[in-house]
Amino acid sequence: MSALQFLFAAVGAAVAISVASLLWPKLTSKPSPAALSQVRQAVEQTPLGKQAADVLGVTDNQPTTPINVQDWAVAQGNAIVSSIAQSASQAVVSQVVKQIVGQVNTLPDSQKAELQQILCATPSATKQ
Repeated sequence: MSALQFLFAAVGAAVAISVASLLWPKLTSKPSPAALSQVRQAVEQTPLGKQAADVLGVTDNQPTTPINVQDWAVAQGNAIVSSIAQSASQAVVSQVVKQIVGQVNTLPDSQKAELQQILCATPSATKQ
């Protein structure tokens, strides 16, 4: 079983190095190390490597600009905070509505009818 694990580890490492060689221009503006450049050249010679480069947007005919990881992380953090705030706001509104409905249901029928008339009245009818 250890030979199979070694084989999977070797294939995984080869894939990781191949992807890293293709993504290097997207991650940094520093020049690629010589070994990584050689791996990239070898990867780009294969049909699968060409397809991966196209998918990742790092082909030679396309100018690449490095991704600013800090800006990306900040944008993702802001999106998460916004989503959490929106969810919390919806939860609070839902609880308030449940509390109000619960209190309205405890009112006597005459007060319920009066409240219903107030809530369902047209705006022109209330301006007297």
